[in-house]
Amino acid sequence: NPSHYPQFAPHQVDPAIPIFFIGVKRVKADLDAGRPLALVDVRSLGEFNTGHLPKARSIPLEVLPRRLAEIPRDIPVVLY
Repeated sequence: NPSHYPQFAPHQVDPAIPIFFIGVKRVKADLDAGRPLALVDVRSLGEFNTGHLPKARSIPLEVLPRRLAEIPRDIPVVLY
């Protein structure tokens, strides 16, 4: 839900990259189907360390703008 992340939701860094908001059921279906997804956990490192999705990468929301180069551009990216 974009209203949970007001500092991120209104900002589109690159207009060539579409931003869609999808639910957990869609993410699970894509993962179960073997579709390639990059999972980026935007919670704090402490929250990430308490548990996260397998293969997820930790990039806390407050540092996301500085770490955009770490996010793949050739597959869909799920920020959670």
